[in-house]
This record gives sequence, structure tokens and C-alpha cells, in this order.
Amino acid sequence: MNPKFRPAPWFALPGVLLGLGFAPVARALEVFNYSATTHERFSSGFPSSPVANASFLYSGYNLSGIGWTTGNFGVTLISPRHFLTAAHVTVGSTVSFMGTDGVVRSYTVDSTSVIEHSAGVATDLKIGRLSAPISGGDNIAHYSTLLLNTAAAYHGLTVSVFGNGGRAGSNTLDLAGNADMLPFGAPNGVIDNTVFITDYDSVTGQTQGQGGDSGSPTFFPVNGTLALIGTHSAIDSGSSPVRTFDVLIPAYYNAINTQLAADGYTFGAFTAIPEPSTWAALAGGAALAFAAGRRRRR
Repeated sequence: MNPKFRPAPWFALPGVLLGLGFAPVARALEVFNYSATTHERFSSGFPSSPVANASFLYSGYNLSGIGWTTGNFGVTLISPRHFLTAAHVTVGSTVSFMGTDGVVRSYTVDSTSVIEHSAGVATDLKIGRLSAPISGGDNIAHYSTLLLNTAAAYHGLTVSVFGNGGRAGSNTLDLAGNADMLPFGAPNGVIDNTVFITDYDSVTGQTQGQGGDSGSPTFFPVNGTLALIGTHSAIDSGSSPVRTFDVLIPAYYNAINTQLAADGYTFGAFTAIPEPSTWAALAGGAALAFAAGRRRRR
């Protein structure tokens, strides 16, 4: 566990929890008051020959390290050779990225590993390794994360949320802490993931996870770049409004970095406090407690 990071108290998940990769229809992220002009990264051609949308909400950032699998699930580069996603990418599959030059390039996955919450307890977070490092000439970025002192410190952050096909919007982190989330449909009473929750309010641009969004990233903007803080894992369809659960990446910083170090890489991290306007949102955080409910996997 990262020495700068202390998990928040345990909480149980209410309602019906669906794994995003296993929902019945592979729809893209739902965005309140959706506009293709604003909320689509690509104006056409995804996934074989995507065309960048110049009017996209986040077009001012380098998005080249946000990629997709052969099944169009999201992946995010964290080094020239490693990416993070949900636990569904397989060895021998390919992942693709569109470089800053507009060219789509594909790479082979040569190994994967599920990150553990504790010894022998798997999370819904997987690290993948490419068969060779991506060269600088491919014009594809990789991302750092944001390390704050506790899971509760992320509560209230305004984040950039991506989904299947590059659709994106924004949301606010409502809660963060430890949870018994796996296996979907048959929780076993073992704390297995540190997560954060976003809900879906009637606010223009707010997001709700859908089937097919599994593994896609959530970012927090820091110093003109994007810091990776989550990958989409599940939705609680029994709540109102419906809530989306992401694995909180910084909680597993040391475990991720250990695997990168074996190949000579480092997972970058921002540790400075973000802009002053966000300070109030970062201070403190209430204890989290929910009633446990029935969960099932589709």
C-alpha cells in the first residue's frame, strides 16, 4: 500500500450490482443532455478509422493514451509498455490507440496480471503488458495518477469520465472506500476493492456507466494534463439515481509500480495539492456506511 495513502473505512454495496462488461447491451456511456458535438471524442469511424472531433469537451488534453481492446473495452496507458483496465483483457489480444498524429496503431498483449487487494484477494483491476514498448515516434502518451492522503480525500473532486467509443462527460466523486464487490452476483464477505462512486444527476454533462464501459478511465485534471484515478467496474442499478463504481487506482499504486519496475518503468504520480478552488472538496470526508443488498451478475 502506498505510504501516503490510507483507505477509508469498509462499506457494503447496496442494490443490484452489475459488472459493466457483462450488462446485456453494449451501450456507450450515458450523458445527461448529451450532444455529439461536445461529448464524442471521435466524430466518425470508430474503431477502425476514427476521426478526431475538434469540438470534443476534452480536446485540449492529450488523449492518445486512451485506447480500446478488440472488443472496444477501454484501456489506459501508464507507461510505454503497460496499461490498466478491468479484469477482462486476455493474452494475445490487441489494443489500439490513436496517436497525436491521427494514426491508429495496434499492439499485442503479451501478459496480464490482476492486481490484488490483499494476498490472494483479486480486484477488478488488471495490468496488461505489450509485447514491446511503444516508441516515441508513435506519438502516444501515457498517464500518471494523483496521490492524496486517504480515499476520503478524493470525495468531491470534479472528474473527467470516459466510456466506450470515447464518449465522455463529467461527474463528482460522491463516496470512496473499501468494498466487498466480487464476485459479481455472489459476494463472499471479503473486502476486495477500494472504489469510488459517482451518481447520475440531472446536470448537463453528468455521466452514468453502461454495458461496454468496463475498464474505461476516469481522470482528474492536474497542471494541464490528465491524472488517471479510476477504471469503471460496475453499476448499482438498485439505487436512485443509479451509481457507477470505479476501482480507485491510487489505492494500488505500489502494487502497480512494482510490476512496472520489473520492466524498468515507473508509474508516475502527482502528489501536490490540486488547484486552490478544489481544496474545500479535498478536506475531510464522512464515514461511509450502507446496508448490504442483493447483487447479481449479467
